[in-house]
Formats: sequence, C-alpha cells, structure tokens
Amino acid sequence: MNNKTGKGKMKSNSIMYSEAELKKRVELGRFRKTQKEITEKSLQLELPMEILLTVSSNKSSRYPTLLTRIPIFEPISFRTKSDTAFTKGQTYKTNWGSIERIGPGLNMYDEDTLIGILQIGQQKKLIGNTNSFPVPLKLVRDKDKTIVHVGNVSAYAINKFLGRGVSGNDLRSCRESIKRLSVTNFIFYNDILGKEGKTPLFDYIGDQDAYGEITIQFRPVIITLLANYTYINLDVRRSLSDVGKSVHKFLSGQRPNYEITLEKLMGPVGFQRSVGAFKQALMGKAGKKPRVGELEKMKNAGWLVSYHITGTGRTSPFKLIIER
Repeated sequence: MNNKTGKGKMKSNSIMYSEAELKKRVELGRFRKTQKEITEKSLQLELPMEILLTVSSNKSSRYPTLLTRIPIFEPISFRTKSDTAFTKGQTYKTNWGSIERIGPGLNMYDEDTLIGILQIGQQKKLIGNTNSFPVPLKLVRDKDKTIVHVGNVSAYAINKFLGRGVSGNDLRSCRESIKRLSVTNFIFYNDILGKEGKTPLFDYIGDQDAYGEITIQFRPVIITLLANYTYINLDVRRSLSDVGKSVHKFLSGQRPNYEITLEKLMGPVGFQRSVGAFKQALMGKAGKKPRVGELEKMKNAGWLVSYHITGTGRTSPFKLIIER
C-alpha cells in the first residue's frame, strides 16, 4: 500500500520519492537482479571440467622428446651468455621446420626446475572456456574446448623433489628460475604445414613470498609436446654433472643401441668448447687428480650396459657407441 504525501509524491520506507523516481528504482532493481542471474549462469557454463592426472614419480620423469634433441638448456655456468634479443631469438632446426627461443639464457639448473614442475606441477587437466582457467587465455580456436594442465607448487616442494637445498637463498634461486622459464617464448615454424605460432612454456600466478605457493598452468601447445615424451631416469640424472645431464637426456630419446660422432653430438647437447674437452668430460681423466667420466657414471648406475669411443679425432672422427 502506497501513502500519498502530496501531489505526484509517494512515500516508501519513510523516504520521499516522486512516481518517476520510484519507477526508476524498481527498474534498476530488476536490471541488477537480471544481471546477477546472467553472471551466475555464465559462471556455471564456464566452469571447466577437471580430470586428475597421474601421480608423479621421483624415479623417472616424462619429458618432451623434442626438447631432448635441441639445446634449449645448455650445460653452461654463465647462462646470460645465451640471452636473446626480443626481436631475434636462438633458432634450432627440427625435422619439420624450426623453433626459435626468445628470452633469457637457460642452463641445466633451469631444466631441473622444469622437470620438477612437470612432475609435481601437473595435477589436473582442465577442459573448458579459456576465460574460466586460473590464468585466462586469449585464443582464437576451440575457445570452449581448450585443454590446459594446472597444479599448485612451491619452490620448497620443487627443491625437495630435486634434492636441492631449501634455505632462503635456494628457494629464491628456484623462484628466479621459474620466472625465467615463464618468460621464455617459443616460435614454432612448421615448414610442412606452412604455419607458425608463439607460445610460452607456462603461465603462473601466486604468492610473491619465496616460501609461498603458486599455480602453474601449462599452455595447450606444450601439452601437445608432452604427448610425445621420453622417460628420463632421475636417479641417474642426479648423479651427473651438467654435461652428463645434457648427454643423458639426449641419449634417453634415442634407441638403446646408438652411435654418433662427438662433433655431431655437441650440437644437441649444447657443448660449446672443443671436441677434445667434450671427450674428456665423457671419458674422465686419469692422473694425480682423476675424474670419473660421465659415461662411466651412467654405467655404474646400471643405465648403460657398455660404451666406447672410436677414432683418433684427426684421421677419423671420434664416435660414441653405446648400448643400454
């Protein structure tokens, strides 16, 4: 019941409104209710489907086979030497075209970080609208059927998994590595299909604190790469030097009985010194300060059955022959 309080005026809840003002407020209330219903319905429609992924293992890691064959990660101490310009990256040839890496130089520490993230940071598969993901994506195709992998990780959990230190400095180093990986972009040039496209490894969002948790979200292209994977034995990897890790990763993606010249092997493992220095790293060093070679470490771990290097390096090239 409305109470008239003068010509053209109406009283509601002890506040004076004109009929026009009251009508406007009613319409505004209806509009807000409608908008709320639309928003709630939209959120329900955009909620992605979740599928739990396989529990990780600390014995072996699934690693994209493509990345075992190109030196994205190099066995170098001063990784900044491999920093690229924003407009001109480092290009790697593939059997279907090439990949251009743009961003900070990446070394074996960064690859270890990526392996840790791949193992413990892929917890769920999300299928749905790109706007509904933890980190919304701007994609043109299959917007409502996009697939990403997500998970929550921390520098502490990654370092514990990898057997690295967990002091404040260790955790900050890991967080810096995560940042380097996230800002690295890849441009894929598929010469067979005549296509090209750019993507980062992953996106992340979370706490700034070195001890805090972050959400990792892998891009669709990277998930496609992960479909063709190689198992890397983590126990063996942990026992190797940076050069050994790079060689072990490459050989993991090859057939069990394999041979290759050392000069050719230096390319995909990213070794930048002389072939003689490479041979010494693989075979070890005798004398007053002996050093066990990386191939011997792999054999002692039971990963290699046998290995030997033929050739003189002059009249015939050094060639590595392995069986595993």
